[in-house]
Amino acid sequence: MNEIILYIHSLLRWLVLGFLIWSLIISYNGWTFKRHVTGKENRIYLLALIIAHIQLLVGITNLILNLTIAEFPGGFGTVMKDAHLRFFFVEHPLLMLIGVAILTIGRIYSKKIFNSYRMHKRYFIFLVISLIVIFYSIPWPFSAIPRPLIPWIIP
Repeated sequence: MNEIILYIHSLLRWLVLGFLIWSLIISYNGWTFKRHVTGKENRIYLLALIIAHIQLLVGITNLILNLTIAEFPGGFGTVMKDAHLRFFFVEHPLLMLIGVAILTIGRIYSKKIFNSYRMHKRYFIFLVISLIVIFYSIPWPFSAIPRPLIPWIIP
């Protein structure tokens, strides 16, 4: 069960990143060319937010399953001393929660000025901040705590 949730979580990362980068491109073009927000663009922004929230829920489910399976003889101090455990049980979930929260706040604030090119600008700024946090907290193969890029290769 845990491997299935991890597989779904790892696979959804590409969908989330794809929609967030697509939203980033749309918001940048809308901001620079001073275009009003169309219904299609608004739906893409909303879909990116929904997929990011689904990914967050799958990640929280994965975290809860891992916490119930894992036994730490030294308690939480053991987790904080081990870089690998600290990343997957503390840093990654916390930073992803912050990244999705920034994305949600950006969506809320940009909706207040719907149908204006300023919505693109505001959403672009929040998207950049959110993507920086999300990119930083993804366990890339070249990072200190690596994970494979292909989701069906589960270590």
